Amino acid sequence: MELPAEVIAQIYKKRWQIEMLFKQLKQNFPLKYFLGDNENAIIIQIWSVMLANLLLMILKS
Repeated sequence: MELPAEVIAQIYKKRWQIEMLFKQLKQNFPLKYFLGDNENAIIIQIWSVMLANLLLMILKS
């Protein structure tokens, strides 16, 4: 499978954006322990952290 260099660069850029988001989430909202013990509770906690991070980004801009 061969891809043009431009496509590879775009994929890498998107991957880097995801990595930076994860870094930001881990720094601002460490998720070492989950408040719930079932799958739904964990998903809600992760989405809450992502929403809080988005609100912080909006407030900072």
